[in-house]
Amino acid sequence: MKKAAAIIALLLTLCLFGCGGHTHKREEGEIPPPSYHITAELFPDECRLTVTTEIEYHSPADDLSAVKFHLYPNAYREGRAVVTEDKKSAAYPRGRESYGGAEVLSVTANLPVTDYSLGEEDLVLTVRLGSRLKRGEVVRFCIDQKITLANVKHRLGYADGYFFLFGFYPAVCPFVGGKFLTYPVTPYGDPFRFENASFSLTLTLPLGYECACSAEEQKHERADNKETFFYAAQASRDVTVVASQKIRRFSSEIFDKKLFYYASDGTDKQKILSLMADAVKYYQEQFGAYPYPTYTVVAAPFFEAGVEHAGLAVVAKDLPLHQKKKAILHETAHQWWFGKVGSDEFLHPWLDEGLAEYAVAAFYRDNGFPA
Repeated sequence: MKKAAAIIALLLTLCLFGCGGHTHKREEGEIPPPSYHITAELFPDECRLTVTTEIEYHSPADDLSAVKFHLYPNAYREGRAVVTEDKKSAAYPRGRESYGGAEVLSVTANLPVTDYSLGEEDLVLTVRLGSRLKRGEVVRFCIDQKITLANVKHRLGYADGYFFLFGFYPAVCPFVGGKFLTYPVTPYGDPFRFENASFSLTLTLPLGYECACSAEEQKHERADNKETFFYAAQASRDVTVVASQKIRRFSSEIFDKKLFYYASDGTDKQKILSLMADAVKYYQEQFGAYPYPTYTVVAAPFFEAGVEHAGLAVVAKDLPLHQKKKAILHETAHQWWFGKVGSDEFLHPWLDEGLAEYAVAAFYRDNGFPA
């Protein structure tokens, strides 16, 4: 196991330098990451979301005349598959498929926009500019959308009074090897490649909703029977929210990191928070500092045991406690391999998943199985 640990440490070092991890310092002349300023409002009774996203983007190359954005909500349109056939009964509460999608209402920029169009099965928005960008030149986009949510226990959708908001904003496609990567959305694994970016999110909902968010809450305001939450994140892979009237927040702290656990009741809250602290402490000792100011776990009706986001993990609320703990250990490990290091999860899913499983095995080896 010592040899394996040395190999893992070498892999981490290589990945941190090769993948632009959370602790990466930009060299002179290096292109800054995108910056997203998102304003959204959730209408639970109508199962829809309005989203305005302002994106500050630095051109990664000379002569760029178009920029491509990924529109994840359109993976939920009729005729698409976000889960495999054998998982449909678990994913769709009503026993039949439900559909959603995004309608692009407008696209503007600080430079002339000649036109925009959807392609790649409506998963990619291409915005064409009236001029060619120089490397490093800044263009600021503003994209308005209306999103319909599918009734599904999935990354983006709603079920049993819970609203899952992942990928609800247009994300700039990674620019690699002189082209934008436009991966399809498959029903297998995590078919994404996320680049680090900065985020601010302003989310408005009816009063009475609690929000578990991957970003750090800055403040919230109440007015006109609505509540608005303000979030911010730096050097993050994504921003994701789970909102519900059924959940409550429980909190703890490890080192200078805030830990939050959201669940429908306080059963086992101390055990869960204690495990979260133990996991963050152990992984930090083994693999380096935890990369975010907060870490949040939310127990929700999800079709899989769990899923990771940057600073947030969703675990299935109906799992037995021992399975829920295993899911939390696994998703917490992803905060280093998915979050801090980063990888191409579409082409190389083994890297992130394999290292996360190694981390869990190492935790068990050194700490035993959680009681």
